[in-house]
Amino acid sequence: MYFVEIRVRFRYAHRLFHNYVGKCSHLHGESGTAIIIVEGEELLPSGMLIDFKDLKVLVEEWINQNLDHTTILSCNDPLVKILKSFGVQVYTTDGNPTAENIAKEIFDHLGTVVGLVKVGVIESFEDSIAWYERRD
Repeated sequence: MYFVEIRVRFRYAHRLFHNYVGKCSHLHGESGTAIIIVEGEELLPSGMLIDFKDLKVLVEEWINQNLDHTTILSCNDPLVKILKSFGVQVYTTDGNPTAENIAKEIFDHLGTVVGLVKVGVIESFEDSIAWYERRD
């Protein structure tokens, strides 16, 4: 089995609104890194599973349009309406915009990538990572 991994950095603001008590319940900024893992058993005639450049362009395009320098909030967070009224770009998730849920959002929106297996999100510090993978 062959695996290809790319990483895409992005910045965003968020807060944990539901069932959370702590510093992350306040709106704050993050530096994130999305890790995308693709797998496959056969290589293209070029000897590649997928061209790093092609995969990176696809992933960066979606992240740049939706998450980078965006405020990510729960769809039920009262800040959504307020921030949008001031023209702030807001991306909403069903639950808290945790690294786990952001990884799932990225996975779900890149689901057409052949061989996509796993998406991880590193939030600010390099020592913590949350993963999402769909198992059949």
